[in-house]
Amino acid sequence: MEAEAPSGAYKLCTAINHSLSHNTAVA
Repeated sequence: MEAEAPSGAYKLCTAINHSLSHNTAVA
């Protein structure tokens, strides 16, 4: 599954997830 998914989308999802987690931790 991961191999089939485009790396760009994976990176984008990871970046958004990290950002949300960071914002939640800060808040």
